[in-house]
Amino acid sequence: MSCQTIPQEVLDTIAPCGLNCRKCYSHVDGPIGRHAKSLQDLLGPNFSVYAQRFSQLGLTKFNAYPQFKELLSYLAAPDCSGCRKGDGCKYPGCGVRECLVQRRIAFCYQCDEFPCKKSGFDPHLEKRWIAMNMRMKEVGPEQFLFETRDETRYK
Repeated sequence: MSCQTIPQEVLDTIAPCGLNCRKCYSHVDGPIGRHAKSLQDLLGPNFSVYAQRFSQLGLTKFNAYPQFKELLSYLAAPDCSGCRKGDGCKYPGCGVRECLVQRRIAFCYQCDEFPCKKSGFDPHLEKRWIAMNMRMKEVGPEQFLFETRDETRYK
């Protein structure tokens, strides 16, 4: 199965490794960025003052608000269009995209050497990578996308 026989929507959504790009914290059209921005807007620009007051009233969880605000700001400004576009994967050391581009295939399961040691993934993600590609091999990328549409990306 070449890239040409897989619908572009599927290729734009499913990363070469099998993860859903649109569910990534860094995807420009993803729900994480939208929800983070919404939360930022709901809290408003002055919530830091209130967090400090709440902390002084004994609600010590608000001591961590400065770090939360920094993380929320990061999540509210996603900067990736997907692994097949732009700068590629956000996962440090990922070897999947480059390998697939060289082999001119869309997903790892299409390679005779799959599974291999070129992914660069930690053991947890490597296990998921293999399982996702095995499932795509069984049912095809379109059906895989349908089956996983409601699953969280981070499991």
